[in-house]
Formats: sequence, structure tokens, C-alpha cells
Amino acid sequence: MRFHRAWVAPYPTRPVSEPVPTDHAQNRAALKSALLGCLAVCLSLPAANAQDSDGPPLYLIDAQTSTASVSFRFPDSRSFGDERLRAQMAINTPTFWDRVFFWRNRTYPFDPIELQKDVVRLRRFYNRNGFLYPQIAYTSSRLDTTRNKIDVVIEIEEGPPLIIQDVGYYASDGRYAVTQFPESQRDEWEEFSTEIALRIGDRYSEFQRISIQSKVLNWLLDNGYAFAQVDGFAEVDSTYNVADVRFEVDAGPPTYVDTVAVQGNEQVSANVVRREVPLLPGDRYSRTQLVRGQEEIFGLNLFRVVLADVPEQDRDSSVTVRYRVRESKFKIVSGQAGYSLSQGAGFEAGWQNRNLFGGARNISIGLISDTGLGARASGNNQTPWKLQAKVSLSQPYFLSRRTSAIVVPYILFERDPRLRESDRFYGMNRREIGLESTVVYQFARLRTLTGKYVFNRTLDITQPIENDPSFVRDPYTKSVFSFTGNFGRTDDLLRPTRGFEVHPFLEVSSAAIGSEIQYVKAGSDVVGYLPLSDKLNLTARIFAARAEPLGDSKRALDGLSGQLDSLKFENRFDNVLLEAGGASDVRGWAEGFLGAKIPRPSLNRDGSVSGYVYEPVGGRAKWTASVTLQYPFPWLGSQWRLASFVDAGQVSAGETPTGFVDNGGFDLDRWRVGVGSGIRYATPFGFVRLDLGYKLNPSRNDLRTPEEAFLGIDNSRDLRRFRLHLSLSQTF
Repeated sequence: MRFHRAWVAPYPTRPVSEPVPTDHAQNRAALKSALLGCLAVCLSLPAANAQDSDGPPLYLIDAQTSTASVSFRFPDSRSFGDERLRAQMAINTPTFWDRVFFWRNRTYPFDPIELQKDVVRLRRFYNRNGFLYPQIAYTSSRLDTTRNKIDVVIEIEEGPPLIIQDVGYYASDGRYAVTQFPESQRDEWEEFSTEIALRIGDRYSEFQRISIQSKVLNWLLDNGYAFAQVDGFAEVDSTYNVADVRFEVDAGPPTYVDTVAVQGNEQVSANVVRREVPLLPGDRYSRTQLVRGQEEIFGLNLFRVVLADVPEQDRDSSVTVRYRVRESKFKIVSGQAGYSLSQGAGFEAGWQNRNLFGGARNISIGLISDTGLGARASGNNQTPWKLQAKVSLSQPYFLSRRTSAIVVPYILFERDPRLRESDRFYGMNRREIGLESTVVYQFARLRTLTGKYVFNRTLDITQPIENDPSFVRDPYTKSVFSFTGNFGRTDDLLRPTRGFEVHPFLEVSSAAIGSEIQYVKAGSDVVGYLPLSDKLNLTARIFAARAEPLGDSKRALDGLSGQLDSLKFENRFDNVLLEAGGASDVRGWAEGFLGAKIPRPSLNRDGSVSGYVYEPVGGRAKWTASVTLQYPFPWLGSQWRLASFVDAGQVSAGETPTGFVDNGGFDLDRWRVGVGSGIRYATPFGFVRLDLGYKLNPSRNDLRTPEEAFLGIDNSRDLRRFRLHLSLSQTF
């Protein structure tokens, strides 16, 4: 059998056609006119070349003709979708937004030169993907003479695919590649090369060859061969449409790190840079570790540019690795603003020095405010408000390279809708002065274990009303240890489509560590991502948690310490008890409002009623589950997605004829289910999500206003079944 070698280069090296000089406008116009004439003649051959007999003749195409659409037809087999084929073309067509904003009346001139180039691009695309003889034509295109617009119809006959006949890995001297490795690595190489190999009988494509070539090179670089080289090519028999794929592997000598060089640093010590690098002199070289060092150095936020490479050097058993950096400004002033439906408008301003006293220490002074302006208040409550001032001091290298420490003294003023009203400035009903100490251990990128200790003095303030003992000032001390983890494996950290994540947490607050609020709280959520097809993605999430009051806190919450103490501890546990509902929980319900709710009047200082509100009871236990299916948004690009979801959940507190009961258990009658649909838009920070949720089985109070519930009016407002959620998140 006679072979000839082809497709060595991954991309065509010859241009589609000779470029027309841009300074010869007349020549280009003449060429375009000639091509228009040729195109019109070609499209108007006998029987109108697949055009309907009553359609207008295509020789009427002129320089003013615009493109209405581009579509594809396949008489036989089809291997690629429209979106991927359009990505190979340069001809412009109206977009979805052009149809929405139709009054702009945008036109896209039909360019026959570009269409001819697109045909060549498509043909080469098919060549690269294993089709040697594709037939591509556009004779079925249709012209609308009334609007002078053309619908370009491209017919593609793919032809027989190129089939892989043999795959082999060889050294430069012709021996099998495995002979270059020591006995201890040969089994690992055999397992790896078998796992990634092209399968005999599959369709050949250049993308597959280049991908495997890259994987082999990365395996060598990660296993101590810093000077490895890999080449790949295919020997094609065009008569029988088969290909032998061959990879030439030159591993080079096993290498060990000799020097870690740092260049470009001025104010930051080279030792500060080196301590972030997981490669030490004497270590076996690994490209993964080299890149990991680059990420760690960039994570110091001291440099605008961090480059990691192996400089030109002798090809022997020792290797010098190099990090080139460019320092950024260490002292900066920053500000940002934002908006959310639940918090309203907010802003943050700060100053920071990212290299305090050297050593990459970071000190920042910040002011954060959630104003509540424009917030969509739930349950007719007052909108939340928060003002926080803090100083943060962080040490990125704390005992080890993977561990960092943060200390944050702060003061917080807050208007919490779950507390009763206050006559203080802006309705402030809670104040905290405290200190947070955090240690973070990062075992992989964005995969961490975090330990935190919080000690603060809190004052809950409610509006003083004469002869009403339920309005109180309650100062108390909180001392809390908490531990959280972020585990899992996904294909993308911000927009995952495959894999799983687990986020467990534990909080402990006890009188033994000086706390006047005692409890243990633990739980976790598990999120799974599964691609059902190229276009469908399924996301499922399960969350379960429990908060158990201890000691005096439990006695007060159980009503064994008197009415006033019960009210105080109820307020103290607002941020401890579990609540459900919201954009990232059970959609259809406002944040925190799935479950039992207390309708109560909102009072002025003189005792008069200003309105009625719902106060969520919360619960000692909670579970939720969500399933979301994402699929393409028609006519829009891959950044846009649609989603449909089903959410369910329950909080343990339940309503009885005599009040509320919460024993931490669950009741099937109190399960709540929400369904709905939404839109997703992919950004560099995750998905912007707009969801419309619908309550399938709301409680009676879900469909009543707080005033109706408080006054005992039995009314049902079906519009309250709906809830709009806007958020930014990578989950769901």
C-alpha cells in the first residue's frame, strides 16, 4: 500500500486568495462587480439551480443586495452543528437583537468575495476534521427582489470520513517511545498513552492529533522531563481514506531543579517570591508545580505580570526555572457600587497597602454600606441597612506556603428587618464591635479549609415604648469558632458543567469560651453538575443543616426562663437559626420567608400602628433540594442560556393553634415546592441569573398580606405565588 504524508501543519499556511491592495479601491470594486456577475450567472443556470420556478432570477443580485440569513443543508450525513459552522465564516447576518430592535433597520451588505472565502474556509475546516473531499455549494440561495435581500443556503456533502488505521508512539531513533523511560515509569506511561490514544476505526481530525500531542508533552513536563519535545503527523492514504497517526517523542534527560531565578522585582524581596514556589533546588522538575508557583505569586496581589518559564540553557539533568514579575502599585484607593433586589444599592470604599513592612503583608481600611435604597422588601418589612467600618491585616505566608492568616477588627451598625423597630438613626437596631481572626489553608485552587474565631460585643436595640416591656436593650457577648470547607472537582471553577462540590460547615459557641449565646450548628450542601448532551446541562443541589441551642440559650428558647428572656434570646438567635427561600435556595419565596412567619404590627414610638410586617420564625433544622436544567437560548450566542428548575425545602419550625413549635423535626405537610424558569448570561465572574419562581404549594400566609394574616382575614392572592429573583452566581 502506498502512502503519502499530509497535514503536518495544524493550520493552512497558504492564503485563501491573493489579497487585494487596500489602496486600489477601484480594482476591488471592479473585482466585486465581476464576482457579483459571475455569482448571478452561476446561481441562474438551467432550472434556476434548485430555486423555485416562481422565484425571482438570481442574476438580479447587485452591489446593494444585503444578507438576510445563512442556513445549511445536508443531503446525507451531518457531523457539525450550525453554530460551529457559522464560527468558520466571516459573512455577517442579522442577529437576534437586530430582530428585537427592528426599527434600527440595520443591513448587512452581501459580499460575494467573502462568501467565496467562506466556502474555502468551510472546506478546510472539513479537511482538518477528517473529510478529504467535501462538496460545498450555495446554488440553492434565494433572492427577495422586493427587499433586495438574499438568503444564503449552503449545501454540504461531507463525503466519506478519514478513518484511523493505526496509532503509534516512537522515539526519534525509531524505537518505541516507552524505551526512553526507566522501568519505574514504564507502566505509568503505558497506562497514560493507552488512555489518551486515538481509537482505531474513529474519524481522524487534526484537533484530536494536536490535543494528544499536547497531552503527551504535558505528561513529560510533569514527570521530570523539562526539555521534552513531541511531534505528531498523519500518513494518509487518500485512495482508501485511512490514516496512520504517528507521534515522535523525545523525552530528553530526566531533570532536577538547580536554581529558582526571580527577575523584575524591585521593592519586593526575591525570597518573598521564592517562598510561594512549590519547586525547591533538588526537586524533580514539574511543569504543573511551575505553573502553580506562578498562580501563588500572582495571588499575592503584588504584581501586574507574572511569567513562569524555563530559559534557554544546556539540555542536561539540571534545570533553572525562572519567574519574571512586574510590580504593581502597592498603595491604592478603591471604590465600587452595586445593587441587589434584597439589599438595594450599596457601595464600598477603601485604602490598602499590599506590602506593609515588606513580606507581602496587606493592610486595608474599608467602609461598606448597604443602603437599602431600591430594595424589594419582603413581608412588608423595613428594608435592611448596614454600615460597617473595618481594618483588615493579612499575612499570606503564615507558617507554610499554603496557609494565610487574616485579622479584622470592625464596628457594624445595622437595621435588621427581623428585629423590631428602633428610634435610632436610620432605624439602626443592632450594633456590633468585634474582632475576626481567620486562618485559611488552600490545598488546591479555590479549594480551602477555613478556621475562624469571632469575638464581639453586640447590642440589640428596639424602639422604647412606654409601658411595653417587649421593647428592650440587650447587650451580650458572642464568642464563636467556625470551620468551613470547600471540596470538589469540576471542569470549570466559575461555570462548571461537570463534577461536584461539597461545602461542609461547623459552628460552636459556648460559655466556656466567654459567649452569652450557646449553640452548635453544622451542615453541608452537595452540588453535582452533569452534561446530558452538548446542549443540555443538569445541576442538582442538596442542603441539610441543624442548629442546636445549648445551656441557658436552650432554656430561654424553650420558654423556661420567662417572657423577657425568651424575647431576648429569640433576637440573639436571628442569625443562628436556619431560614429558607431566595435566589440560591428555594426559588418562589423571598429570602428567609419559606416556613413559619409571624404577622405583627410595626409600631411608632407613641405606640400607634404604622403598618404590618411578617417576621420569619426560622428553625433549628432545614433541608432543601434543587434541580435545574440549562439549555440554549434560541438565536443568541453560547453566553446566553435558558433554565427550568424545581426546588423544594422545609424549615423545622411549625405553626400550631397555640403558637409555634420547633423540635428540630420535619413534617411532610410543611414541604414547600417551587418551580420556574429563567435566563442565564455568562460573565467572567459567573452567571447573571434572572429567575421567575412559582409556589406550587404555598402556606396560607404565603398568599396573604401581613395585615390580613394579623387581623385573621382569610384571603388568597394568587399573584403572591410568583417571585422574581436576580443574582450573580456560578451555581444553578
